[in-house]
Amino acid sequence: MTPTNRAIAMVALAAITAGCTQAQTTQQDNGDDTMTEPEIVMELITQDYEAAVAKLGPPATQEDFRLSRGETEFRIELLNYYTEGQLRDAPPLMREATWTLSPDNNLTIWFAQRNGAWPFLHYQSWHPDDDF
Repeated sequence: MTPTNRAIAMVALAAITAGCTQAQTTQQDNGDDTMTEPEIVMELITQDYEAAVAKLGPPATQEDFRLSRGETEFRIELLNYYTEGQLRDAPPLMREATWTLSPDNNLTIWFAQRNGAWPFLHYQSWHPDDDF
């Protein structure tokens, strides 16, 4: 299983477990009610920022930042996608967006700006009480 497929499967499982109430509502509003919740989540993971917002609505929080070596534990896995030279010479511009899928589940997706677009890079599903 590729890392992307593994990420898709993990997010889909988290979505099923959490119920995805916000995603369900947005799905109905978009006329996508023939798609299952895992299909909606899988679709947004393989798309870009605009597609994620179209599927889930506006994120609860959003932040744009330049990735650097001094990242917090929450963002540390993002460093695996870049070389030391890339981080030093041209730190990538990232967009961190978090959606509340249910009272017990948040979904944060990081998008990396490339050629004016914001494609998916990485995600983290987490409980709102988690401390990073």
